[in-house]
Amino acid sequence: MKNMKRKILIAAILPVLFGLLVLQSCTKETPIFKVYNSFTEPTAAAPLDAAKIFATGTSVDLKWASTDADGDAPKANVYFGLDSNPPLFKSGVTALTQTVTVATGKTYYWKVVMIDANNVTITSPVFSFTVLVKFDMANMVGLFDCNEPGYAHYNCNITKVNATTVSNDNFWDSGWTVQYVFNADGSLITLTPITISGYSITGTGAFDSMTGQWRVHYIVMQGTKLIDDNTHTFTKK
Repeated sequence: MKNMKRKILIAAILPVLFGLLVLQSCTKETPIFKVYNSFTEPTAAAPLDAAKIFATGTSVDLKWASTDADGDAPKANVYFGLDSNPPLFKSGVTALTQTVTVATGKTYYWKVVMIDANNVTITSPVFSFTVLVKFDMANMVGLFDCNEPGYAHYNCNITKVNATTVSNDNFWDSGWTVQYVFNADGSLITLTPITISGYSITGTGAFDSMTGQWRVHYIVMQGTKLIDDNTHTFTKK
């Protein structure tokens, strides 16, 4: 009877011991996880996205903002070009800025891929900016090609009259002289009204900061009769 009780007691203890061993084994094998922070999604700091800028010389500094809570040093792949899906420009950039070469009248696209110490990456949206041609009265004089749609291209010699006014020696490809008055930023050009050989001439226009050209929409009247309603586009040669 005693032996039977002893066997029952042992049989009852064994499952408990086995359970403790299994629990201890599971506890020892539980992995320890460490959480790392990636860089934040890069944002454009300069030029701002979709900005229209005037470049100093032929280069622009791309600047962006991105931080890493783990304190990882900046490391980035920079994509840049004229395509809306820009190609890789430089890899392993260890700063939050990159100098690129640009030309006036062009729209550029760029993006940044930040890489942390554990090679975790995060990619910015594609940003863009347009480099404009700065208006300067000094560039409004010299030899110009005049494009007169429906007629021809021909040369005009543009000379300075005063700080805001220039003179065109070949209006309408007729050897007539007319004058244009520019406002401070070139956004308004006024052809000074004039009558030549029985024709009255008026017109207004503007400087095109995308191309560096300037355009004047003009009207030529003979009395009350409309002779010509067209636009002259001037491109410096």
